[in-house]
Amino acid sequence: MTAIAGIVQPLDTRVQRPTLDRITSSLSPYGPDSQSQWTGSGIAAIRTLLRITPEDRLDRQPLYDREAGVVLLFDGRLDNRVDLASQIGISSRALALMSDADVVMQACKHWGKRAVARLLGDFAMALFEPREGRVWLARDYLGYRPLFWHKGDGFFAFASLPRALFAIPGIHKQIDKTRVHDFLCLFPAEGGRSFFKDIQRVQPGQIVEYQAGTVKSWAYYEFDLDKRIEFKRDDDYVEAFQEHLDCAVSCRLRSLGSIATHLSSGFDSSTITATAARLLSNREKTLLAYTSLPREGWDGPVPRGRHGNEWPGASAVARRFSNIEHKVVRSSHTTPIEQLEEHIQREERAPLNPCNYGWDYAIDEDAARNGAKVVLKAGMGNLTISYDGIAFIPELLRRGKLVAFCRALAELKGNKPNMSWRAILNFSVAPFLPLWAWRKLEARRGRLTGPARIASLRTDLPASIDSYERARQLGWDWSYRPPHDGRKMRVSSLTRLDNGEVYLGKNALGLEHRDPTADRRLVEFCLAIPERQYWNPGNSKWLIRRAMASTLPAEILQCKTRGLQSPDWYEATEKALPMIRQELAALRNHPEAAELLDLDALERALDGWPGSDGADWGDPELTLIYRTQLLRSLSVGRFVRYAEDSNT
Repeated sequence: MTAIAGIVQPLDTRVQRPTLDRITSSLSPYGPDSQSQWTGSGIAAIRTLLRITPEDRLDRQPLYDREAGVVLLFDGRLDNRVDLASQIGISSRALALMSDADVVMQACKHWGKRAVARLLGDFAMALFEPREGRVWLARDYLGYRPLFWHKGDGFFAFASLPRALFAIPGIHKQIDKTRVHDFLCLFPAEGGRSFFKDIQRVQPGQIVEYQAGTVKSWAYYEFDLDKRIEFKRDDDYVEAFQEHLDCAVSCRLRSLGSIATHLSSGFDSSTITATAARLLSNREKTLLAYTSLPREGWDGPVPRGRHGNEWPGASAVARRFSNIEHKVVRSSHTTPIEQLEEHIQREERAPLNPCNYGWDYAIDEDAARNGAKVVLKAGMGNLTISYDGIAFIPELLRRGKLVAFCRALAELKGNKPNMSWRAILNFSVAPFLPLWAWRKLEARRGRLTGPARIASLRTDLPASIDSYERARQLGWDWSYRPPHDGRKMRVSSLTRLDNGEVYLGKNALGLEHRDPTADRRLVEFCLAIPERQYWNPGNSKWLIRRAMASTLPAEILQCKTRGLQSPDWYEATEKALPMIRQELAALRNHPEAAELLDLDALERALDGWPGSDGADWGDPELTLIYRTQLLRSLSVGRFVRYAEDSNT
């Protein structure tokens, strides 16, 4: 993978060498294997390379095509390079000598900007057209590789991370308080806003073009909610799903090193691990599978419907494949704030869930030590391969099928005995209530969500950051009313977050994280098939249950509860209480952080710490106060300190 940057200036000027060197130095941790620069009249292009795939050995970026007069920077991985080569007319012999960037260059020469929509994989790219004084940028459809830009006085610059832009004279580091506020409130990422003022994001699925001092942007990809796939037999959906799944995993096994995977006790990671193990076995290769567990001997409480020990299910999966090397990491070795600074510096953003960074980092460290270059995850699985299909039930009500609706409710209760009747009625009937009625009902139950429930924000924030007004502007419903349209809900969830910086941060560890459940072909298939393929009487997640029935063990297929990551988080947090108090003191002395966060509320929460013995840490209210509000606020506060204190 590659970290990239570039500058466009007036044609009769050249970018100063010290500036180029500072930019290159800022990005070299993400591409330690090779650093290159290309300069021409009015433009400069920079690439730092981390070799992950065999084809990365052939990478010679920045690529300059003299005939076309264009310069290409490509950060990413092509999952359909063979198909693209066939369409363009590249022979298999020639393709074997081409990097992914070489293929993209030929695609751009063949189709122009229309080539971007044909690229499958995780990528961010830039194409300079010096003769026209133009450059255009693009990111993959879900934004798994980041790209930022800044329009200055007479110049335009872009980079994989803001840190490279701050290496350019005249670009100053200052946080965007509104974006930080939105992040704390779990709002969708708005437009091209980044965490820094005057630094914009290229949005996922978007092209940004700069020419003659003007910036234009447009979407090259949008989800087609009207697309439908209809087969005659239920089994046809399963067969097609299995083909898409195999393709999504197989194309992500291209690596110079070993393959590792996250293996929990859930459907998603179990399915990806089992599929990868089968495909690698055919190639006589092993798979490193990592399971995160609480400390040895832990037997603490968990919220209703969850389980804290994922070993029984995960180990049952691993035992089915002789080429799986199963490894355990413990989440209690580090505290949730112990490595905050390191993660923030690497990703240039605040960790959303600090509790999970300890075990995630432990997996990365061990995987890298064992020669892995790729770590497979299943972050989008709940919205794709293991979608539960429960939105099919309110659809029955909408269509007036009352008998089928009542039968489905009874079958769901029998299949999910831990789910209360109130919860079942919530998601089946609530979608049709007027919003005001739903909010009134939630308020009566004491469950109406608002800023104070999600984030420890000051109640006297500047008028320019009114939380409820921001929610209205972004179309965000604080009440979390259950959806009645499963497709719209899934697309909204797929596009709500932009975690490109998190994925780039893994490159600094010598790794690339890949998510087969986010494969565009697989996602489009999962969205287009009928909702009834996910819901069968008594069985949610019906599609994946059928597809994996002969592959996954009963410990996965018949499990009635969901695993909980870092279930012993409160024990690790208790160890860090003195550090947390020091951090709060530092935040009080920091004007920007003190203006944003309700530090008094955080202090009261600490004073009321219930302790790890005797407290019911399975109580969702305690989880909300300490795991969500306290730790996330500390994460954001540390980011604000990092950004402002390192300003020069």
